[in-house]
Parts: sequence; C-alpha cells; structure tokens
Amino acid sequence: MWRFVAAHAFVRFIIVIGVAIAITFLALASTELPTHVVFVILAWPSAMMAWLFPPPCFDEGPGRPPVCEGTPVQEVTGWVGVAGTFLFYCLVTSWVLNRYLKRRVPVSARPATANERRQYEQHN
Repeated sequence: MWRFVAAHAFVRFIIVIGVAIAITFLALASTELPTHVVFVILAWPSAMMAWLFPPPCFDEGPGRPPVCEGTPVQEVTGWVGVAGTFLFYCLVTSWVLNRYLKRRVPVSARPATANERRQYEQHN
C-alpha cells in the first residue's frame, strides 16, 4: 500500500521536501548543543561556508572572549549554506525513496520480450 501511494510523483515530491525540511531544521538546531560535532556532521554545507568565510573577530583583552561581528558576506554565505544543506537532504531523501520504490524484481517475475518489458516499466 505504501509503495503504491509513494509511487505517484506529487506524493514523492511532498515526501522528499517534507523530510528534507525536517532534517535541515534538526541539523541547524544542533548548533545549540554543547558540542558542534553534530552540527558539522549534519549541516556540513553550512559548516563549510562558515569555515570558508569566518567573521572578523576583535580581541577584548585577556580573560574575555573575542567579539565576532557578522558582515553581509556572512549573511549571504549563511543562507547559501542553509540552501546547500536543504538541497543535500533533498537529494539523499530522493535517492533513498527511489531505492526503496525500485527494488529489484526477481528474474522469474520479469517479462521476457522487449514489448513486455516496456509495458512492465510503464505500469511499475
């Protein structure tokens, strides 16, 4: 039943977009965890953009953490990283869904002639 419903293109599109949005939000929410390892693994496009374009930081003196300011460059690279994370999870979800829906049919169940094969592929 699930395979039949997910075989339709619109349903497949909704599933892919929904799962990608959920995983992207989870990946971006992982920045609030005590360790950034989860963020670097899950949101690697965003982490890569932050690494490539770090914000300028100013030292406040001994014993005080540096103050980092965001610039328009960091704003753009942040949104590019979020879009990259979303697209990555769209591709992964689409690939997993296609692999699930297109499991190999046993050789004995496959049609023998080219016409039968074409008809089989159109219906499945």
